[in-house]
Amino acid sequence: MAHSATVRTEAGKTDARRHHDPAVRGFASDNYAGVHPEVLAAIALANGGHQVAYGEDDYTEHLQKVIRSHFGPYAEAFPVFNGTGANVTALQAMTDRWGAVICAKSAHINVDEGGAPERMAGLKLLAVPTPDGKLTPAEATEKHPAQVEVYYEDVPVGYWTTVKFSGALPARRVNELLDRVEKLQQAVKFAREEANSAEVTDQRVGDAVFGYLFR
Repeated sequence: MAHSATVRTEAGKTDARRHHDPAVRGFASDNYAGVHPEVLAAIALANGGHQVAYGEDDYTEHLQKVIRSHFGPYAEAFPVFNGTGANVTALQAMTDRWGAVICAKSAHINVDEGGAPERMAGLKLLAVPTPDGKLTPAEATEKHPAQVEVYYEDVPVGYWTTVKFSGALPARRVNELLDRVEKLQQAVKFAREEANSAEVTDQRVGDAVFGYLFR
């Protein structure tokens, strides 16, 4: 039964009539409840004056800042009317138009959304009977094995760097060493020929020989 009354608010008066009993409570859906007084007050506050529509207003911009403060600098919010709108938008963003979504038979998207995911998002719902409405990968693949495909991807975790070291010497250096060795051989041959007529003393010639070769 309608309750006729003239109501005066901060924004002015209205001749609108209340058509329901505000004392009655319904718990079938959260959509049954009225708007929280603080939310309603915020809406009334934002209602004054003009703002650019379609998401370009100051309040939507502020919403993005609030979302990023909680979920990181790359988060972005897309406000929708209710849970069905959010579900359809999210599923459509994650699947191709010809894709499918495996869900519990009792899932909200399968039971309570009036076919919206399939009608609006263009995807197919594959419902699986589950205990307590909880769907596991094992149950999903058992009922719909053709919908499962394993992908393998090689992910590089590092790179090899090869450094080659060589003991080779330039041709000029090789020729110099060969020339010194030849001169040293001639000197040894001469020393042996003269050894019987010369007094031999320990001169520690090793350092001198190697110093001559590799100077």
